[in-house]
Amino acid sequence: MIFIYNLFLHIALVLLSPIVVPILLWSPRHRANLWERLGVIGRRATAALANLSQRPILIHAVSVGEVGVALKIIQQLKRLGLPIVLSTITTTGQAFARQRLPTDIITLYLPFDLPVLMRRFLRRINPRSAIIVETELWPNFINEASKCGIPVALVNGRISDRSFGRYRRTRPFWRRILPKLTAILAQSEQDKKRFVRIGAGESSVQVAGTVKFDISPQEHTTPDRRGLARSFGLDGSRTVIVAGSTHPGEEAVLLRTFASLKQEHPDVAMIIAPRHVERGPNVAQLAADNGLSYVLRSEQAASPPADFDVLILDTIGELAQAYQTAAVAFVGKSLSDKFHGGHNPIEPAACGVPTIFGPNMQNFRHIAATLVSSGAAIQVANSEQLLTAISEILKSPQTREQMARAATNVIKANRGATERTVAMLERDGFFGKDTSQ
Repeated sequence: MIFIYNLFLHIALVLLSPIVVPILLWSPRHRANLWERLGVIGRRATAALANLSQRPILIHAVSVGEVGVALKIIQQLKRLGLPIVLSTITTTGQAFARQRLPTDIITLYLPFDLPVLMRRFLRRINPRSAIIVETELWPNFINEASKCGIPVALVNGRISDRSFGRYRRTRPFWRRILPKLTAILAQSEQDKKRFVRIGAGESSVQVAGTVKFDISPQEHTTPDRRGLARSFGLDGSRTVIVAGSTHPGEEAVLLRTFASLKQEHPDVAMIIAPRHVERGPNVAQLAADNGLSYVLRSEQAASPPADFDVLILDTIGELAQAYQTAAVAFVGKSLSDKFHGGHNPIEPAACGVPTIFGPNMQNFRHIAATLVSSGAAIQVANSEQLLTAISEILKSPQTREQMARAATNVIKANRGATERTVAMLERDGFFGKDTSQ
């Protein structure tokens, strides 16, 4: 089956090369990491790998959200005294990792999932074991690691509704790949059942919980919210709405809603963080179309404005801080007709912020349902309900306080997945002995 997969990949590569190659060569975003995506490790990482005294643990996290999970796991793994290499795919994930990780963690890009590239990559890294965060199931990565005798574990594993349908249709293929994983640590019983149904061995799948609950309010919340608001160029007395990780289609709805809210709440300000920061100018145009004054965060230091309605967060790594300034938060990829699945609602809830999201939270269905049923979040179906929900929260300090307390209680009740994850892997001897290269 892996032969058929690779045959398809190579045929697609030949047929699509007239389109793909120019994109890779001319797009600055893709060109920046092209050599590492082709399996050529840069000088910085090569020098760092050469200085390792032991074989490292390789952790793969595709983008920002997964890197956040990896950070929690790395904190637990550091006590083992083993070197760690972290790979990502997206440039935003790589930038976030380099910004947040200790300098002794080696960061690089994972190559394209071609056998020769993965084989070369794994031989250069020479990991004692590999950890995949969430559901980055690259068949050649798993297959080549298995050939090299490298144990691979999937942690914080989940399968969304949409992905589950695709995996079921290709179950004969995944029945050959998933048994090569040493362990699958799923977020919930539903995720465990889904992994088994698409071909994983039942004995290899365990439930460890959701690592994202381990990001506690105490870790990220500053007692001086007004001071933090001022660091974003906002008067500390203003009421702030934060819309995080938004996608095309949502910003127009959010900004129209915000313009309506300002008629009743003239002191309100919005911080809007597009999921892809390069879309900042597009969001700025939408703000202008709605008669709203705005500033791009990337330009704020150079020319701080006297006043504005909307701050567009076109920077990486500041959303968690922005959530701390909020009276209410909206979680993106949940209200768009085109982009579904949602983003992590724990991030604002962990800061004690009343949280709102749209109907499309398939990627975080269990977490979203838990927050809603506890009274920590509100799920809306459309823009009208969004306007009503935000307005009611802004009018009622009591409602804000109740939702904040409920969020704190949910997070406290669900902590511990990081420790369980590492303990389960240690118990099974996943990290091996301290052998030298």
